[in-house]
Amino acid sequence: MHASDWATLKPVLVGLLGMLVLLAIALAAWLKQRRDRRLLSGNAPPGSRVTAQGGYWVEHPRGRYYYRVQPASRYQPSALVVALPVATALHFRVRREGGMERWFKRIGVNREMSIGVERFDAAFYLDASDPEALQRLLQVPEVRVRVERLFAHAYAELDLTGGWLRALFTPAPGAGVIGPALLDPAVETLHMLATLLGEGADGHTPEVDEPPAYAPYAPNGGWTLRRVVAYLIPIVLLVAAPILLAFGIVDYPPLDATPFWHGALLGLPLWLPLLWVSVRLLRGAAYSHTDVLTVGLLLLIATPLLAIALLVGLNGCLDPVAAQRHPLTVAATYYTRSDRSTSYYLQVPSWRTPGALEELSVRRALYEQLAVGDRVEVGIRPGYLGYPWISSVQLPTAGR
Repeated sequence: MHASDWATLKPVLVGLLGMLVLLAIALAAWLKQRRDRRLLSGNAPPGSRVTAQGGYWVEHPRGRYYYRVQPASRYQPSALVVALPVATALHFRVRREGGMERWFKRIGVNREMSIGVERFDAAFYLDASDPEALQRLLQVPEVRVRVERLFAHAYAELDLTGGWLRALFTPAPGAGVIGPALLDPAVETLHMLATLLGEGADGHTPEVDEPPAYAPYAPNGGWTLRRVVAYLIPIVLLVAAPILLAFGIVDYPPLDATPFWHGALLGLPLWLPLLWVSVRLLRGAAYSHTDVLTVGLLLLIATPLLAIALLVGLNGCLDPVAAQRHPLTVAATYYTRSDRSTSYYLQVPSWRTPGALEELSVRRALYEQLAVGDRVEVGIRPGYLGYPWISSVQLPTAGR
């Protein structure tokens, strides 16, 4: 085989090898899922009922309960969900308190409820639609013992949402591990809570066969409105900044990349006050930090784009100085093509650096009129903010 033949075949073979690797990974994942499903089916207690989503309703001496292995998604890991319906409108979540929640609580962004038991409050992070109801529930010593025992069995979350009490084990264990030793602590805890919540509860009984996903509880209507405003700020900037930048580059194309670098650096001073405004709008909920981090990241993308767009636009539209014209000889022409567009370029001798070349983007109509050795006239303006920009590229005018 000649070297040229190998060079031609190499990318094809690499692509085929990559496809085989991906197929092998997909096949392995499918076989594991099928094996786990078979094991789960085999481990299901006698008389259990299978739901449409692959969960199980199981009879227990304390009453029936539901469990399912929830597969991993793009945004969350897999989980073993143990749940049962309860007639209450209360909404709460109990998790281990992590360093992130602790730090944002310390700086005043997150606002967490407490039950007045120092050791429990330090270990767990609490969120509830009715804090007083959850306080009464968790101030019962036996309930706290059950909850602590549940988390000691490596459960990651206990919550009540949409009329369903749920205990989550994340990530989900292998199907062969799921059995009474793992399920019973959750079942006992959930039934105790359901009994206490059922006394005088005025909520509703779930009509669906599967528990819904948990959604963090918004403290009040005012906070929800503030959250919408906080998200609108980066969204509006992310829409407006690229449009302004596109118009600026078309109308006042910079001679080099300097305004882009300066704009990216100026984005940070612009980001800080907008982040402060977002924090002020979002603080006050138990999980405000998740929104603050999301909005902060969106602003970190939007503010440099906005700064670049403003620099390019103001530099050109406020420039009062007439263009300086440079008659030049075309040294080279070329174009680049993508799926949706074709861009055309000229290379001409630099009027700034002797011996160097300048690259100019031009319209197709002008490009088709030029060849190497032809003359063009380039108009350069100094820019209001000091960034030179190209005001025109055209055929030489008569008399020049």
